[in-house]
Amino acid sequence: MDRSVKAGTVRRTSKTSGLAPDKMDEHLCCRQCLKGVRSSIFMKVVAFDAKKFQRIRNIWNADKAKEEKTTVFLSQLGIGVTIPEPEAFVKRYVEVSQDLRREFDLDYATPFFSSACLKDNLSFFGAANFARQLITRVQCYIESVHCSYIVLPTPDTTNIEVGGIMCAKRQMPAMRFIESLGSAFSYLTALGYIWAHEDADFGDMEMHIDSFRSRHTRAWGAVKDKVPVKIFYKGDECNPFISCADILAFYLDYTLAAQKLKLFTDDIKRVLDPYEFDTTVQFFDARSQHYCAWQIDQIINMSSHLARPIVFCR
Repeated sequence: MDRSVKAGTVRRTSKTSGLAPDKMDEHLCCRQCLKGVRSSIFMKVVAFDAKKFQRIRNIWNADKAKEEKTTVFLSQLGIGVTIPEPEAFVKRYVEVSQDLRREFDLDYATPFFSSACLKDNLSFFGAANFARQLITRVQCYIESVHCSYIVLPTPDTTNIEVGGIMCAKRQMPAMRFIESLGSAFSYLTALGYIWAHEDADFGDMEMHIDSFRSRHTRAWGAVKDKVPVKIFYKGDECNPFISCADILAFYLDYTLAAQKLKLFTDDIKRVLDPYEFDTTVQFFDARSQHYCAWQIDQIINMSSHLARPIVFCR
């Protein structure tokens, strides 16, 4: 693949860390999660989740003579976490999550938590503090964290071309295109990870991706053909690796805003550099947008990649 499409790939030098397995928490009862862990005991797990990255500002509307909230920047932020010893990570992740649940008096009976759960049950600042402490206490079990985001539009990319295979090509406004990538950005981040880790042994890892709904793109074809993929419904709630990626995405978004930083490579590194894990950053822009744009007006069938058994509990 032409290196020109790998916009903005940045790698940080490695830091050493130790691993110390802990006792498996008795609350770890999610069958889907356990199956994912058991199948991956002898291989790395790289897990992905994503969220909307949006900055809003109050701008004066002269016609209405009042201030209105206006989106001044929109992107998608994806996180991938590399876990070299999945079973040890799960034990520690559940143990720390339960310790923090008691410390924060969180009345929620699950082995670990999604960022949405934290925000629903704690104050926003409480959720951010929970996330910070969780990341700090499990960082030595994380080999690396990968971040991807998308930077559009530019003066030359006010519209994005989509379609073209078994359907007509059409132009989509760049901001609406970015908005539409929300569900797909978990696997787009997986592609960014592949680009940023060209020398990795992809036969020695398994990718866990939060479920998504997306039309067919070049990115999905590149990911599924490169690495074994498992997709988890509600992955941030039932898969500890995806939960960690989700928590990191929330924490990074919050910290960038709190420190008045921007979605730039250097600012992302500034937030994550204090931690023990390696960091890579890769962004999609006009040079790589054709990997993100859908070509076939048909929803991707994920059935062959779904983690099983699927158990829905309330």
